[in-house]
Amino acid sequence: MMKPLLMGDVIALARAMRAAPEAQRAALIAQVFEDARTAADFARHMHKTHPRLGNGSVMAASAGYPQVPEPWLTDRDYCRCLRDIFDVLCDC
Repeated sequence: MMKPLLMGDVIALARAMRAAPEAQRAALIAQVFEDARTAADFARHMHKTHPRLGNGSVMAASAGYPQVPEPWLTDRDYCRCLRDIFDVLCDC
């Protein structure tokens, strides 16, 4: 199980999504969540952070993907990325 999410995790993932082509963004959410779970399991069993995926947080897992600088909330595409993440979280 990955670490609980904080707003910084959501922002990091949205920044990575904003850097990705729109058609790949839904898959990126799923991949980053899977990377975070993999890293958390590794950390729990090995008692150290995963060398590539980090500490089990979505923020650390997102760091492995290209990211744009944090956009203003007037950036509609960025807001759509945030919305898509919250949609996934609300469906859990």
